[in-house]
Amino acid sequence: MKRPCTPLGFTLIELMVVIAIIVLAAGLMTPTITDFFKGRQLESIRSQFGSAFSSARLKAVAQGAEVSVVFFREGVRVYDERTKTFVDESFNPETAPAAGDSVWFELGFLERKPNTELRPYRSWEKLQRRGQEDAGKEPVYDVRALPRITYLRDGSLRFSGGTDVPSSTYEDKPPEIADIMIFQKQHTTGCYIDLRLPGQFRSKIEPIGKPRKPPEGLSTLTRVVAEFGDSEEEDDDEEDDEEDDEEDDEEDDEEDDEEDDEEEYEDDEEEGDDYEEEE
Repeated sequence: MKRPCTPLGFTLIELMVVIAIIVLAAGLMTPTITDFFKGRQLESIRSQFGSAFSSARLKAVAQGAEVSVVFFREGVRVYDERTKTFVDESFNPETAPAAGDSVWFELGFLERKPNTELRPYRSWEKLQRRGQEDAGKEPVYDVRALPRITYLRDGSLRFSGGTDVPSSTYEDKPPEIADIMIFQKQHTTGCYIDLRLPGQFRSKIEPIGKPRKPPEGLSTLTRVVAEFGDSEEEDDDEEDDEEDDEEDDEEDDEEDDEEDDEEEYEDDEEEGDDYEEEE
């Protein structure tokens, strides 16, 4: 007796059910994946700040000299107050986490000043390096006009501009203010860093309820970084043009001097001929 044949494959209804389940799962997973990548970006800038603070304090104690953490629009750099040079080698303003238009930080110790109001590193560096083009000589920098915190020889901390935010506010959930606050566009978490005068620091990431409003000028950060290379080339072209103009002016002056000398020589010859005729 023959058994009934069972159809191979799937029916249209079964395929539609499977597709519906996949679409539903993808819709549920998308916000989770987005939050994960945003959280990683926040962790990255948190790690950058923490590494700078730890490195500056260790160098200050080991060398017995003051070492500062200087704040720029794109992030922070470690600065040796004695040699007036930067002692970190991993800072790249073009790829720094705060160089884009999705992350920003605020300096709570400086009246909540956002990074959009700080100096861009590349343009500041270019001004500082003018006149220091000697080969084999490391350039020095003057950071007195920039916001910074300074670690002393005993490892304690001094705010070079601004005042310390009380550590008691750090215990709030979330804190209303902290020494440094880091936020992201359309993200409901923030990073808070508490700096203590003895030199220690602590940080945490807390839910903030609703996303913070970005500061003015945040959307132009990426454009400023991208256009800096072009502006630098334009400046170099202008300098080359100025040098060419100066060379042309010098050549014109030399030609004018030669013509004047020739005219004086001809005048002297004519005067000599007239004198011989008189005789």
